[in-house]
Amino acid sequence: MLTDVTPAQLRSILAGNPDVWVYLHTPLCGTCQLARRMLQLALAALAASGREVTVYACDINGLAAEAAAWRITSVPCLARFRAGAPAARMYAFLSVPDVYTFLTAP
Repeated sequence: MLTDVTPAQLRSILAGNPDVWVYLHTPLCGTCQLARRMLQLALAALAASGREVTVYACDINGLAAEAAAWRITSVPCLARFRAGAPAARMYAFLSVPDVYTFLTAP
């Protein structure tokens, strides 16, 4: 499931959960819109296989300090946060199977 959240909500989610998926984007980024669609398809495939994954989507424009601290170099970015810090990042959304594989990695 892809859930849109505000920067304040994302900060709270990251503080309260040990393992969180985050999709960072900007609203006017065309590549971000394509990546979002690929992500939605990958999440639908995961749900169809019985594995529900929640990804929180947030506009990176409201997270300037955090983006620098997290070393986010570009958008779109799909990141897995563990203990409040990015443990893995995906910037190149080449295909739905690539996104699916990234989401299912241990």
